[in-house]
Amino acid sequence: MESPSALKADTEALCINLQQLEEQLRAKTISFDEAQRLWNSTYRPKARLLAEAMLSYVPSGDPRIIVQSQIGDQRVIQSDAINCIEGRFSEELAAIQLLTIRDQLRKLANDLPTPNA
Repeated sequence: MESPSALKADTEALCINLQQLEEQLRAKTISFDEAQRLWNSTYRPKARLLAEAMLSYVPSGDPRIIVQSQIGDQRVIQSDAINCIEGRFSEELAAIQLLTIRDQLRKLANDLPTPNA
């Protein structure tokens, strides 16, 4: 499992990329097709992995997740963050989707445990 500090750094780097992509879409300096290709090939898989890694720190009773099944320490969860990441990337809503996902990832990163000082 990746450490919280490494997850935070990786998440912030991805959030910067998502914001840049959102700005390019709004400024029309990138086509929707190219943005969608980047989202599907690079950003979505990374966002999903980071969200799942950060959610692994969330306890089972937390309202941010629904535990679908659990065997020992292994659990299958569902969350709004993952649902949003896996949702259809829509041309009309792409910029808003990117900002929403960015905000959700940053919230998850901010909620990670911090090392004892």
